[in-house]
This record gives sequence, C-alpha cells and structure tokens, in this order.
Amino acid sequence: MQDIIKSYEDLMNSEQYNQFKADHPKSFLFACFLTNGQWQFDFFCDNKVIVFRDNLIEEKDQLLNSDSKVENLDIKKIKIKPEEAIETARNVLKTHHDETDKRIVLLQKINKEIVWNITLLTKNMNIMNVKINAITGKIINESFQSIFKLKK
Repeated sequence: MQDIIKSYEDLMNSEQYNQFKADHPKSFLFACFLTNGQWQFDFFCDNKVIVFRDNLIEEKDQLLNSDSKVENLDIKKIKIKPEEAIETARNVLKTHHDETDKRIVLLQKINKEIVWNITLLTKNMNIMNVKINAITGKIINESFQSIFKLKK
C-alpha cells in the first residue's frame, strides 16, 4: 500500500496538478480513496468533483448527494496511518466472528473531524462500517448488518 502523505505530496509536485491548481485556485481536497493499493484524491471545484488517480484527471458532474456538505480535508494532520485504521476495523470485525473479503477505505472530513471511513464486505455476506478518528484513533461509530437487510 502506498503511503498516503507521500502519494499526496507527489501529486502536489506534479505538473498536471500544478496546472489544475493554477486553473482552479479555489479547488480543495475533500476525500481520499484507497483503490487497488493506490490512492485516489478527490477535489471539489465549481460544484464538481475532480479525481486524480494514477496520474490521470477525471471530472465528475456533481456530488452524488447534492445535500452533502463538502469540507476541506487537511491530509497532513492525520496521525493514524491507514494500515492502523484497517487493523482497528479488522479487530472490530473479529467481535462479530466474521472475516473480510473486500474493503473500501476512505479518508474524509465528517462534522469537522478527519475520519477513516472503512467498510468491510465479509465472507458471510455482511457489511461492517467503522469510522475512526484519523488523529486520535478513537472509534466514532460502527455498524454491522447483513447485505440482505439493505434497503432497496
């Protein structure tokens, strides 16, 4: 897994990012996703999401939920590494006597807190979500439910 801070610094030093920032000076980072061991950085700009992944820029039309409040994410404030947050989530999963198959790792700001938002898909067809403060490591919230109980 790539180091999130190093990956972000590499992005900030890239010609592509610097051109984007020059063209969109009011843009700001609001989320980071871990996908296939690589970090994706999502920026908010003019009510659009701009995604930087694998040295490519992709523009999304809008946020999925127009009611979402998008907050600036200061990634350099995190103290809990993603590996630690994932391990914390796996330890919580053990209390449910289940094992993970897949995971979704997101770093975002929720209610002014920088949060690791980790969703684990389990071998027993359950979904567990754990939100962990990225500065203190404290578990903020957790949920565990069967995939079959999800609302349609």
